[in-house]
Amino acid sequence: SSRVLWTLAVTQLKAALKMSQPMLRFVKSVKAVVNPWDHSVLSSREFLARISANKVTKTNPKCVYDIKVDWNSAPHLEIEFIDNTKLAIDPKGISDVRQIMTQIKNKAIDIEEVYSEKGIDLPPI
Repeated sequence: SSRVLWTLAVTQLKAALKMSQPMLRFVKSVKAVVNPWDHSVLSSREFLARISANKVTKTNPKCVYDIKVDWNSAPHLEIEFIDNTKLAIDPKGISDVRQIMTQIKNKAIDIEEVYSEKGIDLPPI
């Protein structure tokens, strides 16, 4: 029934927001080029919607978002992390936003390990 689907959607959104919050503390900036008519990049649009949620952006108010709508360019995402490394993501072949989130989460885990080994304090959540 529609009530079950609604409950499932709300549960999934809450889980996604919970995953996004600690991950964003490792992100310095998000650059994105999106084409609103390109249906093959729904995952990147979903990613942008998740990380721009008010509850998530409050966890890292210093994160800079640069989102451009371009009808002629290939869509892409570029995430810059607090250690100044960058992750370029081509959303064309990604059908599920969790694939994007997992790539960022894996990089965040790597940064956390390096910072821990070097005794560097992480930004607070």
